[in-house]
Amino acid sequence: MTEETEKKPTRARAAKVEEAPTMNIYQRIAAISREAGALAPEAKGGVPFAFRGIDGTVAHLSGLLNQYEVFAVPQIQSHIITEREAGNNRIVKTAQVEVKYIFFGPDGDSVEVTTPGLADDFADRASAQAMSVAFRIALLQLFHLPTHTREPEETGEDVLQNRGAAA
Repeated sequence: MTEETEKKPTRARAAKVEEAPTMNIYQRIAAISREAGALAPEAKGGVPFAFRGIDGTVAHLSGLLNQYEVFAVPQIQSHIITEREAGNNRIVKTAQVEVKYIFFGPDGDSVEVTTPGLADDFADRASAQAMSVAFRIALLQLFHLPTHTREPEETGEDVLQNRGAAA
């Protein structure tokens, strides 16, 4: 490569830079939120209820985060591990974290979101799971992803109907 070609941006890169709109981090977050749309809960893994997991949440947003050049940097504010016996000589570890995620735009502007995470595990994964919970909460709240499911108050469904049957 000559010195001249090293300094010249490729045509594709130059076009991308010229086409990219000038947006601050708040405008980028609003655009991502608007374009992301709903993220419906899924029932999987033998869990008897539907939820929005970390994998589905990240997959739902990653293309838009890349498109709008937004990325997150985690900063652990607190990390507490406790252990308790769960029977049969098994020990369950509980990890409780509070994480500040700083979402940056390409110009260095940022927004901070602090969220908790809590997870139990019989092995060594409680901290990683708690971090995943905290990141999922940060993404869901920052980009306020709707589920397109109606709340019990809207449907008239009795939230406690199963409790009455168990009593």
